[in-house]
Amino acid sequence: MTLIEDFRKEITNIIKNLHTNICENVGDYFKQIFSGGKILCFSLEVVRPYYRAKEILRKKAENIGKLISDRQLEKILDDFLLELKYDEKRKLPEIDKHIVRLFDFLRTMKMERYLFLIPIMNITLKQNMSIGNISLVNLTEDTLGAVESQYSTKLRFKNDPLSKTIEKLVKTNNTSIYAVIIVKANDKRKATELAIQRANICLNILRLYFGSPPFVLRNEFRSKLNMAITYSNLDKKAFGEEISVVNLNVNIPEIGPEEIKFMEKYGLKIIEKLLAKSGNKLTQFEKSILTAIMWFGDAVKESQRSMQLVKCFVALESVLLPDGGMAKKVRLSKRFTSIIYAEAPDLIKKRVYSKICQLYNLRNNIIHGGETYVYEEDVSQLILWTRMTIQFLLPYTESYENILELIKEKFPINEQLYSDIRC
Repeated sequence: MTLIEDFRKEITNIIKNLHTNICENVGDYFKQIFSGGKILCFSLEVVRPYYRAKEILRKKAENIGKLISDRQLEKILDDFLLELKYDEKRKLPEIDKHIVRLFDFLRTMKMERYLFLIPIMNITLKQNMSIGNISLVNLTEDTLGAVESQYSTKLRFKNDPLSKTIEKLVKTNNTSIYAVIIVKANDKRKATELAIQRANICLNILRLYFGSPPFVLRNEFRSKLNMAITYSNLDKKAFGEEISVVNLNVNIPEIGPEEIKFMEKYGLKIIEKLLAKSGNKLTQFEKSILTAIMWFGDAVKESQRSMQLVKCFVALESVLLPDGGMAKKVRLSKRFTSIIYAEAPDLIKKRVYSKICQLYNLRNNIIHGGETYVYEEDVSQLILWTRMTIQFLLPYTESYENILELIKEKFPINEQLYSDIRC
């Protein structure tokens, strides 16, 4: 079926179960809208076709390159249903014509540019820096004034002077570090989503270069809390309390000239080149390395060790197993060992291979068996190995299109070496 046929089917089902009077029993309806003196009550029967119709609209918007928030898509759909329901007899027989008109309306929606200042927590900047076209800045009158001047715009609270705006931002967000981000979208809500997403990508890249970085977006920030636990040893009849602090952020990273040089030495410039490419211009290898960076960043900021371990393996699978398939544990372990420990003695390779297999078994137990306890040293080791893998492979994305070519030419696997090890 075409999108028009799919959409017609869902709209027809919706229209039959819409009412133009005030909902008497709210429990029988999942939503109601008021617009221009008109009312629409949506009965529970329309839930499935309504969300299916919204999904079709979203697909249509994506197909024509539009970036529209779900909230805006719902408004567009609601306005369309309101128009149809209040002129049902005349418009339903010609519904395809009206659907085409709706799709044409999506096509004519203009993309607009939005500039955002996204607050970043738990980081110190000794020098403003850029990652791709995202800038990380200390918010001062000079930096905010320069941003306003560069884009001929205002970033203020009403008519406040620069100093007052900065004071309010810093006080409200409890940080003076901000990501300056420009995005294009069809509405502000979608633009906000994209800006936050890109700020998180920026932080995921930074997490590739710092040991245990606590920096997060403002919406992910957790305040320091005191926690008191009482306990009793039932066998010894002893009792007591334990006082601790949770969400205590120590070793706040400082980023200055030396740190930037270090990141550039280990692939930051290559990552920036990848970010500058459109999605359809990226090779399979480049896409997989960017995916690995995303999952690794999520692993580093994760608070539960079991989920850190799982996400690290997702990152490794992204870059080492683009071919998917069966026996992932064995193939991933061999590929990792052959690449990262290429120059190591065979005894070390065997030990590393065995350890990766062991950790992958733990990953399987977490996902399929409900295992929750993970030793801190195991997670620390896997985080280190994942970081090493991504940083080591970054330069090869410039000369190889996929990891399989690289392994075949540079890091062939000695199958015989691992044949006597149970994995």
